Amino acid sequence: MSYFNYIQVFFFGKKNRRIGFFCFLFSLFLFASCNNYHCKEPMYVPLVVSFYSDADTSKQLEPHFLEIKGVGNDSIFQGSEKYDRRARLLSLKKFENSTAFVFTSTYKNEGGESISVVDTLTIRHTNTQIFVSAECGCLTTFRLDEIRHTNNNITDFLITNRFVTSNYNERHIRIYFENH
Repeated sequence: MSYFNYIQVFFFGKKNRRIGFFCFLFSLFLFASCNNYHCKEPMYVPLVVSFYSDADTSKQLEPHFLEIKGVGNDSIFQGSEKYDRRARLLSLKKFENSTAFVFTSTYKNEGGESISVVDTLTIRHTNTQIFVSAECGCLTTFRLDEIRHTNNNITDFLITNRFVTSNYNERHIRIYFENH
């Protein structure tokens, strides 16, 4: 007797029809209960930062010269396929009210040497936990309260939207760089 015939007789034979039907219903219930429908929505709420020249504030920069590292975590932020190359998605800390980032700009001087200029951007924020479901947990949104920065290469900033929510079409901060 083949394996398939053995399974068919065991689960759907005259004596075991009820057991087979029960196992089938149980497996359907188990499969349906493991479905995380709510978690298909993004649970990550990014801070979107764009970069501009301080010489021409309408000129948006593509910061290929820029590396951004989060202070207190291992993250290096580059870009995202969802946004153009002129914006960066940054992660704010969910369980702290302050997040800092180190911006390292690399340039070539007249002699061809690479020069790195480092700035720190510190963002104070208020966190709000929104319960989504038991499977997904909480979604954290943020309100930007205060921003401080060093003045090495970053000359100024503008908060364009204080509320960092799950709306992925928003930009939150404009950062203005010197000499661009």
